[in-house]
Amino acid sequence: MTPTYTLNLFDILPGKEAMYQKYSVEAGRIIFALGGKVLCSGWHPTTLRGEETRSYLIVVEFPTLEAVHQFLYKPEHAAVHKLREDSTDNYIWKIMEPWDLKTWVAFPSLK
Repeated sequence: MTPTYTLNLFDILPGKEAMYQKYSVEAGRIIFALGGKVLCSGWHPTTLRGEETRSYLIVVEFPTLEAVHQFLYKPEHAAVHKLREDSTDNYIWKIMEPWDLKTWVAFPSLK
């Protein structure tokens, strides 16, 4: 079983913070029930490189790609996702598969 990660970059719409907080609680319940977990979350408006800016970040680990699909596409989760859609802007949501950097780049000290 290979874990799958989602990278979420977004802005919360002004005045919609409580709605996004409700989404976070409800989505968290679903994610944890599917065996997933939030690995990190953060906020900062500084962009170091590039033109794109987003103020918020969340990285979620799901046990499988199927669990991601269950979270996203089960009809009973639609109302929860509507909370996210109505409270955020500039959403980038990527599915990322693990990448073992040690096998990609030869670091003598890691052998």
